[in-house]
Parts: sequence; structure tokens; C-alpha cells
Amino acid sequence: MSPPTIYRASWVCPGDRPPIDNGCVVVHDGRISFVGSFASRPENDSKSQVIDLGEGAIIPGLVNAHTHLEFSDLVQPFGKPGIKFTDWIRLVVNHRRNVRASDVEKKDAIIQGIKESFDAGVWSIGEISTQPILANAYSKFSHQRPVEIALFLEQLGHSPDKFQSLRQELSEHLQSNKLADKRLSFAASPHAPYSVNWQLFDQVVQEASTADAPVAMHIAETTAERQFLDSSTGDFVDLLQDFGVWEQISFSPRRSIKGFLGRLSHAPRSLVIHGNYLTDEELDIIARNKNMSIVYCPRTHHFFGHAPYPLKAMLDRDITVALGTDSRASNPDLDLFEELKLVASRFGWLKWDEVLRLSTKNAADALGVEARLGTLAANKEAAISFVAQPTRSGTKLDDWLFSKESKCRAIV
Repeated sequence: MSPPTIYRASWVCPGDRPPIDNGCVVVHDGRISFVGSFASRPENDSKSQVIDLGEGAIIPGLVNAHTHLEFSDLVQPFGKPGIKFTDWIRLVVNHRRNVRASDVEKKDAIIQGIKESFDAGVWSIGEISTQPILANAYSKFSHQRPVEIALFLEQLGHSPDKFQSLRQELSEHLQSNKLADKRLSFAASPHAPYSVNWQLFDQVVQEASTADAPVAMHIAETTAERQFLDSSTGDFVDLLQDFGVWEQISFSPRRSIKGFLGRLSHAPRSLVIHGNYLTDEELDIIARNKNMSIVYCPRTHHFFGHAPYPLKAMLDRDITVALGTDSRASNPDLDLFEELKLVASRFGWLKWDEVLRLSTKNAADALGVEARLGTLAANKEAAISFVAQPTRSGTKLDDWLFSKESKCRAIV
């Protein structure tokens, strides 16, 4: 048995209690054994290694609740800031159909994205994955990082003749939980209200419920989506016609955001992705169901020029809000800490610890990994990240933690 390692810094932020001045985290055999002040650390074997990280804050390993790693090799997002969302989707689909040359390139992009995420302090990822899944790309053997990944299989379509094969595909995916290593889990993702037949959506939720697996769905992402669901008009009709899948009869009045949210509330755990344009009534549905959470992707939201995000309305209802990076298709990089910094600058009424919680405790709760990750506590996994204090900054955490110069990195 190896001796413990003691990580010391000027601050330790456990994530569920006040910060500790001159704190430390003791790690033994991959798990945390102590979190507290350096002066009160337990007596340890004389061979214990003390790693002094210096001026800065030890924080829980970050959790990215939503991303699409297959685009991690993009140099820049598709289109220009403010692009119409349906035009952006056309670029995404064209890339998948005509630019992505091979599964090898897709695998390389996924591995690149995991490495980039971990190097920026991320220890867990909620990944939306498309066929082929390429599960070996997510294994620790491929990327050599101790990252825990939930693989949400994305499904979409309107043709009933394909539903049975899609059911079998999802069932086999969810059963992979019985075979995978502990750092991989398997979940479901009906893509979005405009791309999923109601029968297929219901089927996905049924399969996930049977497997006790989480469900993630893009909902209320744009005003055009609301127009489409309310009146079957607008940009999404043109998009579906261009893709040859527009059949108005398949879009019944049941296809409302309220309807989707109501059904998602019966899933074991559901993540509402984006939620940029949820109404008060829809937020109330989520608030009543504690198995539901919302994932906000700040820089993607900014890229499309959406209306101000209703974060206060969500938090006032005690809704669990987590952060995600989305992908490099709409974001310059996968640095989750940059998302936190944007939130801190845009929502000045939030305290620094409330901001940090969005990508630690809240995100771990959303993905269902809160027993292992999200806070620094005894018996949890040694998922630790560190933010160095910039020079010439103030002494208080809220003076510098989310300053422009601050950077986050994983500690191993």
C-alpha cells in the first residue's frame, strides 16, 4: 500500500462548505482521506509526500455536463457569431456527411477533446455520442486520462419503420453498463423536439427507465423551435423539407415543450440541454421534479446571440443548473473554466461559490456521479483541480478566482 500524498494550497474549496484557509487534501490509493487545514492534517507515515501547490485554490474536479466531442478537431466554430441556428445545423450535417472522412478521424477528435478537457481541470463528461459510438475512443487505454464519461446515445428520426431497430440499438447500448469499466456509463438522448417523432421519444424514455439510465434532450434552444412546435411554421419547416423528412401529420399537438418535459419527468434522471427559452410554467415543471436538471452552455449561448439567459429564474426555483461547453462547432474550445468565468462576469449577483457549484456539485448531481465526484470529501475519488492565484490580485477568493487571468488544471 502506497503512502498518502498531501496536496496543500493557500485555499481549499470543498464545494459544499466554506473554503479553508491554508488547506490541504490528503489522497490515499486514489481516494480522498482528509480535507481540512494543513495544520490539522492527521499524523501520517513519515514517507508521506507533501505537494505544495502554492498560492491558489484546490477545487473539486470540474464536471462538464454536456458536450459533443466528435467536433473537437475543429479549428473554429461553424459559421460566424450570430448565425441563424438552422443554417448552423446545415453546416453540422454537411460536416458529418461530406467532410468527416473516416471513423479514425472521429476517434482522434474524441481523444483530442478528452485530453483538452482534462488538461483544463475536467474529470467527468456528459457526452452526446452519435453512431458509430467508437466506445474504445472513450476508454482510458486510448486517452490516458482518469476521466469518467457518460455516453448519451443520440437518436432521432420520424420514420416508424426504423423504430424497432432504433429500440434494439438503444437497448444494447444501455446494457453496455454491465460490461464497461467503472469510468464509462451509458445513457440515452432523444435529440430535440423538432427531430424526434413522439413515438420514438417515448420509446427512448421507456428504454432508459428500464435500464435506470439518464436521459438528455436539447429543449427550448431557440425561438424558432418554439414557433415550430406552436404552429408548424418557420425555419425548422424549411430545414426538415430540405432534409426530406417533413411530414406535418407526424407533428401532433402533443409535441409541445410542456409535453416533452412532462414525459421526461418520468425518466430516472433527465437533463434539459440549453433551455434558453423556457417559460415560467415550463420551469415550474422542472422545479417540481428533482430528478430533472438544466444544462447551460454559456459561450455557445453567446455565440448564437440568444436573449439573456433566465438563470435567476431557474435558481430562484431551486432548479439544479449545471454547465456544459457544448462543442467546438459552436465554441472556441472545451475549457469549462472559461464558461464559469463568463457566468461570473455576466451574473454579478452570484457569489463565487455559487458560480463554482455550477460545474462541480450541481453538474455531478445532474449526471448522477455525486457519490464519487463534485465535492472534496473523505472517501470520494481523488478528482482534484487547481486554480493558481494570478500575480497582483486581491487576497479574497472572489477578487481573483474567476479573473481574466485565472486558469484551471487537473492535479494528478
